[in-house]
Amino acid sequence: DDGNRRRLFVHGTAVILLEMAPDCQYESGEEMYAGKSIHVGILVQDTGEVYGAERATLDLARGLGGHPGFRVSFILIDEQRLRNGESILRRAIRDLGHPVETCATRLRFSLALVRRIRRIVGEQKIDILHCTGAKASFHGYLAAGRASSTAKLSSTVHGWGVSRSLKSRFYDFLERWSLRKFDGVVVLSRFYEGLLREYGFEMEKAHLIRPGPFVTGFPEKRFAGVRPGPCVAGMAARFSPEKNHDLLLDAAGILAGQGAGLRFLLAGDGAQRKRIADRVRVEGLTDCVEMPGFVDRGDFFDRVDLLVLCSVVENQPYAILEAMAYGVPVLTTVAGGVVEMVEDGETGVLIEPNSAEALAAALALLRDNPAERERLGRQARDYFDETYRHDRCIDQYMNYYRHLAGST
Repeated sequence: DDGNRRRLFVHGTAVILLEMAPDCQYESGEEMYAGKSIHVGILVQDTGEVYGAERATLDLARGLGGHPGFRVSFILIDEQRLRNGESILRRAIRDLGHPVETCATRLRFSLALVRRIRRIVGEQKIDILHCTGAKASFHGYLAAGRASSTAKLSSTVHGWGVSRSLKSRFYDFLERWSLRKFDGVVVLSRFYEGLLREYGFEMEKAHLIRPGPFVTGFPEKRFAGVRPGPCVAGMAARFSPEKNHDLLLDAAGILAGQGAGLRFLLAGDGAQRKRIADRVRVEGLTDCVEMPGFVDRGDFFDRVDLLVLCSVVENQPYAILEAMAYGVPVLTTVAGGVVEMVEDGETGVLIEPNSAEALAAALALLRDNPAERERLGRQARDYFDETYRHDRCIDQYMNYYRHLAGST
């Protein structure tokens, strides 16, 4: 502070000189201005369920809500044809104590929805509209991406290319087109940062922020010894094509034919759950494969000895992050940003995709070596603490939002 209320910040490789108004105060170590808070409005499609992207968004809201320099509210796109019954996402938002507005629609795309979002942004004086998902980004751009709007547009990229269907490719294109108009875009991995560059984004708008799940009650007993009972490999994922549950069943069939004492816990729900359950029954795998639906994350990780992920494409999956936090070793296919999270033989085990034989061999190796599972779990937990802490992620988001709110 040189008397003129200036402050230097290092942002990437650029040095930014901020002129601070006389009524602003700088709190050392927090990089937080006292005075007007930044109102972040989170726009997200509500399908009724909570998967990785929704959980990351809830953890972001939880972290921002604990700081006086920020206010958080939610705008939910409630496409009513997609769900029945109570929304788990809406209930989770209310549990966090954040205001929520629901915009109901029966259409995939709606000009009436655009007008409603625009009205909410104006009435609530939202400073930054942060969009999650293709439909949220598209409607958010139409609602607030004009010169007449004072709100800045932001988004977190959680994943593209998860399906090669015509509909999915259309939504991917729509989101990429919308994000080109945004003021800032957060990417979670170098992999997706590279995709932005390939698609011709203005990279000065891109900000790499590693995810930081909010996880409490870390079970230190995980390291106290071998859990009693048969070895259990767990997969916590939406039942959809990109998660590739079929590969895991292929490996389970190989191991069952060898009489291997290994059980599988497939937690979650989704469009392909019935098909996978039918395959388990037809192939005689019901004795070793359990499909209980949604399972509380703490209960899930208490029941499994290792986490398995067979995805075709991934960003920074929450299941892996939470496994690391709980000290559970990870066995995963090489996919997208996963290789930035798991170092083969050090913080987990990597295998090539689409090889049931390789997956079965790796499962058998970890099943028969409890000491190796414990070593991988310990090292993964240490890496999580160094790289993916919730408070570090929130600090980076706050600095990013301050940058957006202060830019012209």
